Amino acid sequence: MTSADIDKMKVSNVTFVDESISFHNDVPVWEIGDTWKYKVDDIDIEYEDETLAVDMHLEIGDLICQVTDDTGGSYKLDFNAMVDGEFTIDIDSLQIEFSGELAELKSSRIEGDFSFRKSDLGIEEINYQFIGVFKVKITENPLTPLIRFLTLRIPVGITLNTNFDNPYAILDFPLEIDKIWGLPNTNISIDGEFESVWLNIINFMNRIAKLFGYGFIPAEFEELLPVFDISKALELIGCPDTFLFDKTPPIFKCHSMEEITLPYGTVNAYNVNISVIDLVNMYYAPEVGNIVKISVNGSLLSDILYIQTGKSINISDINLELLETNYT
Repeated sequence: MTSADIDKMKVSNVTFVDESISFHNDVPVWEIGDTWKYKVDDIDIEYEDETLAVDMHLEIGDLICQVTDDTGGSYKLDFNAMVDGEFTIDIDSLQIEFSGELAELKSSRIEGDFSFRKSDLGIEEINYQFIGVFKVKITENPLTPLIRFLTLRIPVGITLNTNFDNPYAILDFPLEIDKIWGLPNTNISIDGEFESVWLNIINFMNRIAKLFGYGFIPAEFEELLPVFDISKALELIGCPDTFLFDKTPPIFKCHSMEEITLPYGTVNAYNVNISVIDLVNMYYAPEVGNIVKISVNGSLLSDILYIQTGKSINISDINLELLETNYT
């Protein structure tokens, strides 16, 4: 099936709209208090290399985004969502396997904010934080047999900061049918911290054990405690904290304007996707001033990540749809 055949297909909740209805649409104007609520499908992630295996299932509640600041040339868009799920982490080099659940004692959540350049909604910065409780069971660890099979409840806080030195405008306004575009080159820097009372306890226990010659934390990991610094951790495993993304060719295309049915209702939206491999489909609706639907092909994303990193990373399809908004 060719891309042209795919473009001609109709699915049950999609109707194509005559192009003359909307020739083009410019950058939306947001106001403080504008809010969009989205439904996010469950996400499964599997990662494996020579020393580490991760299996994670995430259940994300309603994702709420709200404009909270309009300063100078930028908007600030806060976001938050409740998170549940389960995970298994197997660290072969330490012979430790963790398994656990999220939101066991209290609701875990992810929250943060985007900074968007007003002129084109280019992403300038993303700050996000996970706050919650892990229910952890150490199922294998010959180094510390006394804590095997114990269930620990671990409150954690994870903070990450991502900065784009050249803002990423995913949508190229004004949007027009058949318009194509790429992305600029940019440096993306990552920083942050992982905090937990248990890291303090583990650090203290290790220091005591070392006095008797029984330290159980490898020396290279000791410097990461008690506050786990993301930059230091990346350096420890040989990864930089700043990544250069080269300018991409014109791979994004605004294929059509379509009438789509969402939990929010029926809207006319531009269908934007990556024209070569159909990795991501995004639907932008001028009447609500934002993206109303995103579909990510998890299989293709996994293949791309493997090509880029040489690591086996499997991600399920990612789907997001608009539930409600007060935008006018």
